[in-house]
Amino acid sequence: VGETPQLRFGGADPWREHAAPPLAFCEAVNNPASPMSEAVQGLGSIIARLSAQGGTIKVIGVASTQEGDGTTLMAANLAMSLAASGRKVALLDWNGTLSGEAFTVAETGLRVVPMPPKPEGRAAAQWRAAAVLIAALRQTHDLVILDLPALSSQSSAVALHDMVEGFVLVARWGRTARSAVSEAMARMTGSDALFLGAVLNRADIRQLRLHGAVRPRRALEVRI
Repeated sequence: VGETPQLRFGGADPWREHAAPPLAFCEAVNNPASPMSEAVQGLGSIIARLSAQGGTIKVIGVASTQEGDGTTLMAANLAMSLAASGRKVALLDWNGTLSGEAFTVAETGLRVVPMPPKPEGRAAAQWRAAAVLIAALRQTHDLVILDLPALSSQSSAVALHDMVEGFVLVARWGRTARSAVSEAMARMTGSDALFLGAVLNRADIRQLRLHGAVRPRRALEVRI
């Protein structure tokens, strides 16, 4: 659904280290003409169309094949943009970038929620608690966005079964191998979740334009 350039955010807990969310997390909201905004708008259009057709898309997982590909950045921008449009949205931080208790972003009303703590040596207990938390958020919000860990980790396999209704795959320019994308697609489509689209992160937009690979905005709004 889109290509996004490299956007930086620093710190172990970027949500809380500043008075406002990092600018990188607000790129889609603050810069409507940016590649990030186009990618997010494309996903938003897909979600809206599927919902209008009777599909139930309330819990969306944002995943990648390996750590550092940009799931946190994509999940944050998607959640912030959907919340800014007037929807009641929760973002569940499965990647551990949020410490402490849940809070609401004043600018958009987005609810940012940390993962339940993991009892020592009992990952399965954390996953069960996460399933309960997601079910509760689903009842009280229009949309729930999950910032998932890399698909290479065991926890993502659990997250994709019976927890999400749609998923977005984030790949990284110059790093994510085609074989890894194929494996991830096979793994995710093995669940009942719908594939909503893929985003190429840290892309060299100028190089893509030279090769004619950057699609016009209209295409982003209609393609699944």
